[in-house]
Amino acid sequence: MKIGIVGTGLFSVSVAIRLAEVQGNLIELWSENKDLVKDFKKTKKLNTIFKGKDIPIGITVSNSIEDVLKEKDIVFLMSSIPYFSSSVDLIKDLISKEIPVVIGTKGVDKMGLFPYQIAKKSLKNPLLIMSGPTFAQDMCSHKLLGFTLAGTHKKSKVLVKKAFLDSEVVIEESVDLLGTSLVGVLKNVYAIGSGLLKETMGLESTKAFYITAVYHEIYDLLYRFYGKEETLFSLSCLGDLILSCNSEESRNFSYGALLGKKSTKKEINEFKKKNTIEGVESLEYLIPLINKKRAKAPLLRSIYEIVNQNQQVEDFITILKNSIH
Repeated sequence: MKIGIVGTGLFSVSVAIRLAEVQGNLIELWSENKDLVKDFKKTKKLNTIFKGKDIPIGITVSNSIEDVLKEKDIVFLMSSIPYFSSSVDLIKDLISKEIPVVIGTKGVDKMGLFPYQIAKKSLKNPLLIMSGPTFAQDMCSHKLLGFTLAGTHKKSKVLVKKAFLDSEVVIEESVDLLGTSLVGVLKNVYAIGSGLLKETMGLESTKAFYITAVYHEIYDLLYRFYGKEETLFSLSCLGDLILSCNSEESRNFSYGALLGKKSTKKEINEFKKKNTIEGVESLEYLIPLINKKRAKAPLLRSIYEIVNQNQQVEDFITILKNSIH
């Protein structure tokens, strides 16, 4: 199967490595970075992404978006949310309309749109969302994991599942594009709160209390956004929430831990320079969305206030205490 991937971030490359495990898959990644492509052609490595790691045969990297889209069976659109709209504009006149586009981006833009809504405005292709508890380092291992594949085009889902066949990836199907998009954003925000608690409370029992309270809050938000109730129990929601709120591998969790330790502005800014904190990027545009839905979401709002230095961690803990009755 011929597969194109737009983007060469850590997760994009990890997905490519997993797909390359399947016999017959040929994967071509697009990057605008000419030095990265030049270095790959010489060394067959992507040292700025996975230092020293061998990239499997079957993966190539190109600066030509035309080549990456040409005669492909599936295209994965993996650009981070600040660049997602420009990536859609880049491919919209070049991609054949019958090719399924799998979106691996989480977030919400300044217009209050989720990635699939941005793509839907310009692309006529079948659109799918992949979302679930899949850290990049785990995705490129040959071990069992799974994700939710949301969309309404059945033939495209069959094709994507075939692309991952025999790769130890379990794919859970959903038709809830909106709900899957929403919970993919929320889990990043709530992971910040979990990091906060690690440094201030330090108890696993407190974390369990927090995740339960968060789960109640997500349920209310899903209802108000007209997401499907079954999404609450999916890999994209429950699975990803458990992973993100329990691991220091989560950049959002680690960022929250820095806030909980009351790190200096310099330390926090240095961390933000080196890492993409999806939860922080989404918060600014997520708050107006939940205001429109008249949702209370006290924990999410408290995390927003702490991130913007308008509230203390102690206030967050007080709100948590009152979140379950």
